[in-house]
Order: sequence, then C-alpha cells, then structure tokens
Amino acid sequence: KGSWAAAGAAARRVSASPIRLATNTQVNRLSLPEIPAIADTMIEIGSKAWQVQITVAMGRGADRPDLLLQPHDLLELFPLLVWVKQHKLDPNDIGLYPGNNLGYFSPYEELLRFRGETGAHWRGCPAGTFGVGIQSDGTLKGCPSLATPEYAGGNVLDRPVSELIAEAPEINHIARRSREDLWGYCKTCYYAEICRGGCTWTAQSLLGKAGNNPYCIHRALDLERQGLRERVVKRQDAPGLPFDHGVYEIITEAMPPAPSEPTILGVPL
Repeated sequence: KGSWAAAGAAARRVSASPIRLATNTQVNRLSLPEIPAIADTMIEIGSKAWQVQITVAMGRGADRPDLLLQPHDLLELFPLLVWVKQHKLDPNDIGLYPGNNLGYFSPYEELLRFRGETGAHWRGCPAGTFGVGIQSDGTLKGCPSLATPEYAGGNVLDRPVSELIAEAPEINHIARRSREDLWGYCKTCYYAEICRGGCTWTAQSLLGKAGNNPYCIHRALDLERQGLRERVVKRQDAPGLPFDHGVYEIITEAMPPAPSEPTILGVPL
C-alpha cells in the first residue's frame, strides 16, 4: 500500500532535477484500458521517455493467466498507442519506446518504433547482440529477463565477459538464429529471416521454447484477414523458482462477430 504514491513522488523529484525522467509501463488486461490516463500521468510528472511492453508469463505473471493480454488484444492496443502518441505524447515532447516484446512489422511499425523514423522496423531479438544481462551472482545471459536454467552462459567471476559472449552458445545462438530454428506460424512468416521469431523471452516463457511468438501485430492482422484469432491457455503451472514459467498452448479459433458498439477488451466504452 502506498507504492503508487511513492513512485509518483520519486518521479516528480527526478523530473524537477537535471536528470531526464524515463518511465516504463507493463501492458496487460488491467492497464490496457488505462493507457490514455497513464499517458496523462506521464505528462503531469514530466516524463520524457515512456517505454511500454506487454506483461509476460514469467514469475508472478505465470501465475496470473487472467492478467495476460491475449494475442488478438494487440488489434486494440496498437491503434490506441498510435492515437496516444499523436494526441498526447508528441505535443508534450515525450518519446514513446515500444519494448522488444511489443511487435512486429505491420503499418504501425513506422509510426511507433524508433520515434517514428521513416523505414524503421524490428531487426530481431537483441539478446546477446546489442546487450547482455549480468545477475547479482555474476551469471551472464543474453538478456536479463531470460530464464536462467536455459540461457545462463557462464559466470563473469570465472571468465571475461568478452569470452563468454563470443563462445557461450546459450548467449550467442540467439543472434545466429535463422528461419530453420523457427516453428509454427513464425517459420512460415514473410518476415522470418529478419524477425527470427520476435522476443525470445516472451516465446520461451509462454511455450517453453523460442522461435514462435503469438504476440505479434503482423500475425494478428494476418489471421484477422482470414477470420481467425489466437488465444493462449495455461496448461502447466510454474514450479515456483526465480525466472520460472509454466507452459501455455496456442488455440486458433474463429474471430467472433464485431460488437455493435465500441469496446475495449470486450467491455463497452
């Protein structure tokens, strides 16, 4: 209790100082309807950079399947983000930065990613290529969010970081991933060679292995044109360990009829 007020007070102190305030919001079924109101909060506290990313089925998120967005919810999220950016963020000089698990391609890409640069698009999972993660015990991973058992590539207390990045397959195999390493929809996708299955963390946490990520706006739009959508359903609980995840299944089903009045997440506005 009180954490929201404390975070807001800290943010205001930062924005009142010479430090540039940056903020981060997880988008899930609780926060998605609040995105315009959260944008107003960004303006009020003086944030200059706002990163948005979807809540992933890892750790506490793995125990709350009702909290997670469904893949087809991206059809509502992306146009909402464009509206918020154009009408609230841009006029107040706040940069919008979609996280690495909020993608990929589609007509929205150039409008949202990399501050709207012409031709901007996703270039594949950056884990082990543009960044790494070091845990408190020195364990090195390609990304700090990745599950430790599958992606620990040695320890910086034992070997130099440069050697681990160059030689540990747990770290560098992500950058070397090709279409042949993908599966499901992602293997058949037009953008497979560039995208390489989107965010490794999201797919691994959801399905137990990388290379097929249903949280993709291009995929959702493609299925919508076919009258289909995807839904994720939890089949196995997380074991209760750090960086743990359960196992979900992707269900493909017919797209329901469009509502007669505007809704968000099925709730009338």
